[in-house]
Amino acid sequence: MYTLLRTLLLLLTGLTALAATGSYAQPAIKPLVMHASCNGGSDGKIQLQVTGTAPYRYQWSTGATTPEVGELNVGTYTAKVTDARGRAASVTVQIKAGRDITLSIEKGGNRLRATAAGGQAPYGFTLNNITHPERITTTRSGEGAFSNLAPGRYALVVTDANGCAKIQGVTIGQ
Repeated sequence: MYTLLRTLLLLLTGLTALAATGSYAQPAIKPLVMHASCNGGSDGKIQLQVTGTAPYRYQWSTGATTPEVGELNVGTYTAKVTDARGRAASVTVQIKAGRDITLSIEKGGNRLRATAAGGQAPYGFTLNNITHPERITTTRSGEGAFSNLAPGRYALVVTDANGCAKIQGVTIGQ
């Protein structure tokens, strides 16, 4: 019985000393980041995985108080996490923009061929005849090939797999 009491006393003394010295570790934070899908997009997301003494309190630079924030624009975000013992840790995360879509256009006679890069393949191409709006031609592939085009002004719209778009004006036969 004496040995058990002595062991308990030593254990309690050690825990009291540990609490007094503040030797508990602060929370460890691991951010999971989903960057914006389009340049100028606002669909970035950050989720925090935390280890430490639960429950946790969250305070984001956005004002949010949850472990996950979404609908984020390109930029830098900071979160402070406080655990049940009052220990705090912070993390700063950057949301980056998706890659811009770039276009290469070849014209000849009544034909147009567009090739897209950047963004996220596959790409869809739509050619809208501004001169005659009722004439719309669509193709879905890595290249937008259009033929038998009437002379006039066109709007070439390229959309990538993320739904990001690039619009460029093109004139045929004038």
